Amino acid sequence: MRRQLVSFLALPLLLLSVPALGADPGVYPEIGPLAEDGTFPTRLLTLDESGSDPGGVGSLVARPFAASTGYRAEQLWVDRNHQNAIANETCITGSGQRILAGWYLNNERISCYLAMGTSTPMWIYDALGVSAQFDVAASAEAEMLSCTGYDLGTLVWSGYGSSPLFEEDPAYKQDISADGQHLVYYRYGSPYLVCVDTSTGEIEWETLITVTGSQANGVDISADGSRVLLTVYETNQGAQVYSMADGSQVGSFLPNYSQTAAKISGNGERLVTGDFNGRLRLYEYQGSDWTLAGTFYPGGSWVTAVAISEDGHTALGGTLGFNPYYGKVMAVDWPESSAPSQMWVYDNYGDYVTSIDLSSDGSRIIAGSWGQYNATFGDVVTVFDRTGAVIFQLLDDIDEPGSIYSVAMDPDGNFATASGKAVHARLMGNGGEVYSIRIMDALAQDVGVSGISSPPENLQVGQNVTPQVSVTNYGQSAASFNVEAWIYEEGTGVIWSDVEAVSSLAPGATTSVTFSGWTVPYYGSWEFVAATLMPGDQYAGNDSLQLSVRACHDGTVLGFLCPYAENTVFLDLQPLVEVRNNGSYTETIQGTLMIYDPTMTLVYQDSAQVSGMLPGEVETLAFPAWAPAVTGAHQADVTIEVVDDLNPEDNEGSTTFEATYEIIYEDGIWETYYWVGSLDDDMFAVRFSPVLPAPFRVTGARCFVNSTEPFEWFLLCEDDGTGRPDYQNPI
Repeated sequence: MRRQLVSFLALPLLLLSVPALGADPGVYPEIGPLAEDGTFPTRLLTLDESGSDPGGVGSLVARPFAASTGYRAEQLWVDRNHQNAIANETCITGSGQRILAGWYLNNERISCYLAMGTSTPMWIYDALGVSAQFDVAASAEAEMLSCTGYDLGTLVWSGYGSSPLFEEDPAYKQDISADGQHLVYYRYGSPYLVCVDTSTGEIEWETLITVTGSQANGVDISADGSRVLLTVYETNQGAQVYSMADGSQVGSFLPNYSQTAAKISGNGERLVTGDFNGRLRLYEYQGSDWTLAGTFYPGGSWVTAVAISEDGHTALGGTLGFNPYYGKVMAVDWPESSAPSQMWVYDNYGDYVTSIDLSSDGSRIIAGSWGQYNATFGDVVTVFDRTGAVIFQLLDDIDEPGSIYSVAMDPDGNFATASGKAVHARLMGNGGEVYSIRIMDALAQDVGVSGISSPPENLQVGQNVTPQVSVTNYGQSAASFNVEAWIYEEGTGVIWSDVEAVSSLAPGATTSVTFSGWTVPYYGSWEFVAATLMPGDQYAGNDSLQLSVRACHDGTVLGFLCPYAENTVFLDLQPLVEVRNNGSYTETIQGTLMIYDPTMTLVYQDSAQVSGMLPGEVETLAFPAWAPAVTGAHQADVTIEVVDDLNPEDNEGSTTFEATYEIIYEDGIWETYYWVGSLDDDMFAVRFSPVLPAPFRVTGARCFVNSTEPFEWFLLCEDDGTGRPDYQNPI
C-alpha cells in the first residue's frame, strides 16, 4: 500500500534522494515484485550501522557435540502446506498440545494444530490481505491463545475453535498471562501499554509509554502474573517493567539497543536482555530498582535471542556473527543467591540464531537458526538438556532446506514447535513450515484422542451430525479402552453423550471411533469433547480433545478502510468498510453509511451489500463515491444488518477523519516498491495534481518514511515538460 501526502500544493512532482538505505542496525525484509503465480517473495537483510550487510558466505565445518543420555526426542510431524506463506511465529500452550502459528506474506492466516495429532490444522482463522507479520502467544496453564498484527487487530481464542472470544485494537506486540486471564498489548499508532481482562474483554488499565524509539520488540508477562516486560528498540530505556496490578512502572528503565525481545523470570524479579554490542545482560530487582547481575559475550556481533527459565536459574543468549555469517548459543547458570556464570557455548550454526525457549526448570532447551547460507553446515533446530548435550537436531539442507524464524517449548519441556521459511531467509522466495516435536520418552501405556472428524465447527439448526474422532495408541503395548464423547452447553450442562469401545489397538496405530447421531436443536454454541478412558494411562495430556461448535447468524463490523485519517477536499473517495461473517451460515450483509460534516450536518447517506459470504469470511462493503465539500473534522457511522444476528452489539462502527487541502493519493493497493540504495543521487519521484483551481500556492510537503535517517535531499519540482521532474530548478 502506498500513501503520499503533499500540503496544499501546486507542484506536479515530489523527488527524494538518500545516500544509503537509511535504517537502524537490524533485520529488515525486502519484498520482491509480484510473481507470475500471484505471490510475493521476500528475503531478510541484516544491516549494520553503515547501512550495509557485512555477511559473506563461509565454509565452516560442523563441530562434534555430545549427545544427551537423559532425554530423547522425535519429530511428530511437519506442515509444509504453506500456500506460499511464511510461518513467521509459533507458540505452544502449557499442556503442550496446542500449537498456534501465524502465516504471512501470501494467504495470510492463523493455524491451530494438535501437537500429537497431524500436520492438518484443527482450525484456521483467515486473515487475507493483512500485510503485517503476526505476533502469537499461548497461556502456560490454560488452552488460551492470542495474536496481533497492526492491520489485523488483537485476537483471543479459547483454543477450541476459530471464532475469537473478542477482538481488541491492533498492536505491535502482545502476550497472554499463564492463567489466560489477562492480555497485555502495546497498542499500534498510540503509545499505550494496555491490559485486558480476557473473561470480559474489558480494559483493566492503560499506561502511556514514553520512549524515543518506536520499534516494539516484545511483551512478556511473568508466569506468576505480577509484572510485564515491554521491549522497544531504544538505546537507553528500551526494557521497561510494569506492575500487572495497575500498570505502574517497576524500577528504572533499562537499555535495549537491539531488535531482541527481553525476557522476564516467573516471579518477575529477574530479566535478561541482548544487544547489538554482542552483550547478554542479566538484571535482578533488588529493593526498589534493577541491578546488573552479570554481562556475558557469547561470541558474535549481535545477541539476537534471549530466554530465561521460570525459576530464573537458567539464562540463554543466541547470536549472529558476520564475515562470514555464524551463530552461537550460550547458557548461563544463575543460582538463587550467587553470581551467574557461563555453563557452555554451542556453535553448530551457520547463521542467525533467531529464537530460543526452555522449560520452566531449564532442564530442556530449544534453539532455532536460519541455517548456513549457501552450504550445508549445521543446525536449524537444536534441542538440548541443561548440560548442553544435544537431544535432537534438524540439519540445514539435509532435514530442513529453509530457515527457522521461531521456536517454543511447553513449560514441562515435553513438547516443542518450530516454524519458518521454506528457503533460506537471505534468499528471495516464499513458503514455510511448522514442526511438532516430542521430547518426552515413549510410554508403555499411553492412548489419546488425535483428531475430531465430526462435528465441524459450523452447524445449522436441524442438521443431523454423526460425531467421529480418531484415537491413537502412543504407547508400546496393545491397548483396549473406552472412548466417551459428550456435548456441553453453558448454563444447561451435558445435552448429548455416548461411549464406544476400542479393542486391541496396536502400538503406533490410529483408528476412528463413530458415535450415535445428534441433531442441532436451535441457534446456539456448544462444546464437543471426546476422551479416552484407559486405566493405567501414563500421560493424561493427550487423553481429551475439545472443539467449540455453533449454529448462528452473526455479522461484525471490523473497521473502516476508507475514509482515511486525512482526505483531500473536492477529491472523490470511496467509503470502504470491512465486515466479517462470524456465523455458521452463508450470509448477505447489508450496510448503511452516514457521513457528517464539521457542523454534524448529514452530508452523505447510502447503502451497500455483500452476498455469499462463507463462515469466517471477510469482505468489504464498497459504498458509492463521495467528495468532501469543506475542510475540517468529519464523522462516518456504519450499521450492518444480518437476519437473526446473534450479537447485534457489534453491528456498528464509527470513525472520525479530516478533510484537508493536502493532496492525498491512496487506492488501497501497492503500486510499486521503492528501494533507495547507496548509489549517488539514487532517487524516486511521485506525481501530484492540484484539486483547486488557480490561483493557489505551495505551503509545504510531507513524506512518510520507515526510518529516522536523514535524506540527502528532498525536492518539490515542476514537470520539465517531458513528464519528468525538473530537479535542476526545484520550487
